[in-house]
Amino acid sequence: MRITALVMIGLLAVAGCDSRESGQAAARRDLDHGKLVVKSYGPGVPSRDRYAAILKEYGIELRIRRNYCFTEWGAESVEGYNEVMYAEIEKLHGTNFLWNLGRETYQKYIDEHPQNK
Repeated sequence: MRITALVMIGLLAVAGCDSRESGQAAARRDLDHGKLVVKSYGPGVPSRDRYAAILKEYGIELRIRRNYCFTEWGAESVEGYNEVMYAEIEKLHGTNFLWNLGRETYQKYIDEHPQNK
């Protein structure tokens, strides 16, 4: 009985951790509630705080998890979530908006901190 319960808990954790479809569904729910969000995970670059502040000016929240699997935050889930959000953000702000903004933010950081190149 105890082993069965542990196996079930493990299966639920893995299933909830890595589902592209669950990420897409979560993104659609957030959009339905008027939220624009970009999810990120793992260690970030030093310019991430500045990037988050600029995104906020555009009404976009940056949600960060420092590890790769935090409940529903598996890599596949994040990819599915961001896939839906990126499409919506590009409709509003143009193609490659997030990529260009991230690149410009990082370049400004490097210009201000040349020792960190």
